[in-house]
Amino acid sequence: MYHFEKNGVQKKIWRCVRFKNKCRGRVHVIGDIDNEKISKKIDHNHVPDIAQIEVKTAINEMKINAKCTSNSTHSLIRSLASQVSASVAGQLPNVPTLKRTVQRVRQSHLGAPINPQNFNFEIPDQFTKTTNGEQFLQFDNKSETNLIKYYT
Repeated sequence: MYHFEKNGVQKKIWRCVRFKNKCRGRVHVIGDIDNEKISKKIDHNHVPDIAQIEVKTAINEMKINAKCTSNSTHSLIRSLASQVSASVAGQLPNVPTLKRTVQRVRQSHLGAPINPQNFNFEIPDQFTKTTNGEQFLQFDNKSETNLIKYYT
C-alpha cells in the first residue's frame, strides 16, 4: 500500500506505508487523472500484508455505506465486523475509532455548519426539515431574541 508523498516535476510520488520501517517502495506516476502511467517503481523490501489491505477495503466500504444509507452507526460497524474474516477483524480499529470515522464521514457529507458560539446565527434551510421532508423548524424570528420553535 502507498501513501501520497509529493508532487514532483510533472509527476506524483507515492511511498510505501511502511517507509518508517525502512521500506524504500515507491511509485512515480506521470500524466493527468484520466491517463496516469507508472514511470518508475521501486520494489518493497517486505512481503505484502493481505489482511491490512482487506481492512482498508472494508473500512472504505463502511465509509461509502455511511454516506449512502441512514443506518445507525452501530449497524454499520456490526455489518463491517460480520463481513470480514477473523484475521482481518483482529486488525480492525477499536469500536470508538470506527464510530468516530462514521461520524466524520457523515458530518463532511452533510456539510453541517459549525456549532454557533453565540445567539447570532442563521439556520440553513436544509436543517429545518426532517429526513422525510417534513417541516421540523416551525418558527424562527431571526432577531436578536432568537425565538425558535420546533416539534419532534
